[in-house]
Amino acid sequence: MSDDVIFRRRALADGFTDSEIRHARDSGRLVRIAAGAYVSDEHFAALDAPALHRARIAAALQSRPPGVV
Repeated sequence: MSDDVIFRRRALADGFTDSEIRHARDSGRLVRIAAGAYVSDEHFAALDAPALHRARIAAALQSRPPGVV
């Protein structure tokens, strides 16, 4: 599931700009699921409530340092 989450920090490291990320979000191609975490519009459309919850958990786990409970 975390492979489907697009993190802002990773996108920036891969060469995307904040402007490109913002444009993708504003145009609906990316859907924000947590601070700095997005999924594609196609992936978001396929998520039911439990799957969206799991995606948000994956985003939260990836955004915290190891060992945080």
